[in-house]
Amino acid sequence: SARIMIVGEAPGATEDELGKPFVGRSGQLLIRLFGEIGISRDEIYIANVLKCRPPENRDPLPLEIKKCGAFLASQIEFVNPVVIVPVGNFATRYVLQTKEGITKLRGKSFNIGNTIVIPTVHPAFVLRNGKRAEADMLADIQTIKK
Repeated sequence: SARIMIVGEAPGATEDELGKPFVGRSGQLLIRLFGEIGISRDEIYIANVLKCRPPENRDPLPLEIKKCGAFLASQIEFVNPVVIVPVGNFATRYVLQTKEGITKLRGKSFNIGNTIVIPTVHPAFVLRNGKRAEADMLADIQTIKK
């Protein structure tokens, strides 16, 4: 029954180990930024395009995305969120069915049926790129609250 659904790429090492999405450093950053705008973890449903971690944390293969896509589509249908927030390139490209990259799409609103899609950068990108990237992600998240 969450109004907001975050869609990531695939589980990282910590997520794979614990069997929960976004519980490592990236997830902690994501939840902290949502908390800064008054949205708690309990109000968010988190899923990934892939349900298991690719070997050696490589990029997902098109066949893997295609095979796991049915599971994500079922999750989206079941949760029926008001807003979907794909984070990073793979999730954004899957959810919006586009070849455009996250740099061009982040922070913009797209309507898919009754759902609004607002892509943002992946929190791992923010962890690697510092305060400027964090400010950009926070701006995208503030758009979500509106």
